[in-house]
Amino acid sequence: MIKRKTLFLILATFCLACTGKIGQHSEIQKRKQSLQELIELLMEPAYDPKVAELVYEAGIDPDKFMESNTAYIDEVFDGDASYIDKNRFYIHVLLAELEKTKKVYHQDWKFDMYDAAEVFESLTGKKAPFSETDVDVSDDVLLFQKLSETFRKEGVELCEIYTDGDSYNFIAIPIEKVKKVKQLAENNYIEITDNLAVNFFE
Repeated sequence: MIKRKTLFLILATFCLACTGKIGQHSEIQKRKQSLQELIELLMEPAYDPKVAELVYEAGIDPDKFMESNTAYIDEVFDGDASYIDKNRFYIHVLLAELEKTKKVYHQDWKFDMYDAAEVFESLTGKKAPFSETDVDVSDDVLLFQKLSETFRKEGVELCEIYTDGDSYNFIAIPIEKVKKVKQLAENNYIEITDNLAVNFFE
């Protein structure tokens, strides 16, 4: 017969184990909720709940994700995602999904006012109110100042989702939501930069 003290210790151990699992589950749910809220803001009004789950799975185990989603890798990464830093793979999945809904504009690092006009027109659906001769295109700070000011007149901030690559991933975020988006992004280890003229060249 189990002694009362022994039984108590068994029950206490079981309860602690359950508490740990519950706490871990709670943290996972918080992380998923935070990621879902971020992606909802980035994709609105065309949010798809499946995207948050896709990005979460890609972040938890990139290798398993690649093995289990070969069709997706073929479609999005031309069958080869091995060149992508595993620690940033989930960000590339997020970018791929944002590009599908034209929420992100991918731009080579070589950037001039002609490209700036394309960025503006792609992300706003409006014709750019400037031409490539409006500023000295050799001055990157002036270029980004001009572009950012133009976006702000539309009520949005031009931001960039950082991947540590040699290109830009531009996204337009409503000005009043930038602070919240940046905080949620930081919580999910995603760097989103605003005020580009300052932050890119400081």
